[in-house]
Amino acid sequence: MPKSRVAHLAVIGFTLLGLSALGQATIEIPLGEAPDIDGEFTAVEWTGAARVDFSTNHGETVTAVHLLQAAGELYVAFEFFENPTGELIVPEILIDPDNAKSAGWEADDWWFHVSAQNCDDQGTYGNYSRCGLVRPQWSARPNYAPEPHSIPLPAIEVRIPLPMIEVESGSTFGLALAARSWPSDTAGGWPSGASADNPATWGEATLEVNTGVIAFDSARTGNVEIFTMRADGSGSVQVTRRPGEDVAAVWTPDGERITFSSRTGAYTVRPDGIDLRELGSTLRSMSQMNWSPDGRRIVFVSSDIGADTEIFVIDVDSGESNQLTDNDCGDFEPVWLPTGDRIGWSSDPYGQADIFTMHADGGNVIRLTDSPGHDSYPCWSPDGSRIVFCSDRTGAWEIYVMDADGSDVEQLTNAGSFAGSPRWSPNGAQIVFEARWDDDDAEIYVMNADGSGVRQLTDNEADDRRPSWRP
Repeated sequence: MPKSRVAHLAVIGFTLLGLSALGQATIEIPLGEAPDIDGEFTAVEWTGAARVDFSTNHGETVTAVHLLQAAGELYVAFEFFENPTGELIVPEILIDPDNAKSAGWEADDWWFHVSAQNCDDQGTYGNYSRCGLVRPQWSARPNYAPEPHSIPLPAIEVRIPLPMIEVESGSTFGLALAARSWPSDTAGGWPSGASADNPATWGEATLEVNTGVIAFDSARTGNVEIFTMRADGSGSVQVTRRPGEDVAAVWTPDGERITFSSRTGAYTVRPDGIDLRELGSTLRSMSQMNWSPDGRRIVFVSSDIGADTEIFVIDVDSGESNQLTDNDCGDFEPVWLPTGDRIGWSSDPYGQADIFTMHADGGNVIRLTDSPGHDSYPCWSPDGSRIVFCSDRTGAWEIYVMDADGSDVEQLTNAGSFAGSPRWSPNGAQIVFEARWDDDDAEIYVMNADGSGVRQLTDNEADDRRPSWRP
């Protein structure tokens, strides 16, 4: 593995494809679906990625660099072509998280080096003591095949967790890219004139703002698992890969984790599937969970006590749970109101399901609906003024909205077949829901808050259900 440092990156024929309007030294890195990190570059995997082209100062090796973000990760691919000498290509990625433009390296700057081994180092450049075939927090396919080590790969692909480098969606950070040929030691890079020793010469990269992520459960893999996708339906990512069924995804209030239920318990996990944690409870079952706005409590249903499903609240820190309902009927789909002092839910004490609210301690119950059909799955708008819910009052399950006091009911869908599980977007402008409008399997749709602009987000032969919009 070559270890000589390159202080200056001489470049000929530099081009920035598709990004000329952003300026030579600025890249906007778009959102996309996570590619496979296998060293086998394919254009399909990197669809929509930003691209930078540069050549070595020898003019012999042209490298295309592709940049993409997905599921909280930064993906970088170095695609190699026109390499008649068969030299090895050694890519480097230099990152300044706070874009300080300092004259020298700072403690939070990152250096990533990929050759026969993968190296990362924070706060310095050229430190090969942190090298290994597999890095603990980031992964890359090096430019040698693992066995034998003498075969160069056609591409090098890198995956770096954004939390590791403390870069968030929508932020701007300092970036420089380099690809050195070895043994000739000719080098190319972006931006032109960048110096590895001088972050002030580096370019700027901006992560496209993540305008919305929807979590849901799906049977598309043959087993029900948790998935996420962007609010336009693209960029689907599988979050869980566990035996049994993982269902009813709901985001934590800070949007950092997804909570879900399974037969083995209740769990939270990061959107990238990492750091699975079990939620402790004195009860054996927790389902239909919903977080309080302050993130301190979870309301849920359980059938452990008696034959009916009842509503409970658990304190996340202490694990102490309190039973809020106790009757001979079913109580379902509890949700916190945005104020955090009341809980809404559906119950059927009068022969049909209606929507109620109660104080967070179970007192002061108020009935909001009294229709001849079943009204269920309520969800309050972010400002608390409106409630979206589903009802079969017309003979088919449709989506409705009403004022927070139960008045001014409006029907939003009118397909004559099942639509349910409605949830608001964080800004209250849209509603996401599931519907069986496509060959009887459930798909996920989104519409404006007034029922207009209905768009289908998923389309496959399996059920996609229970969508939850990231806060």
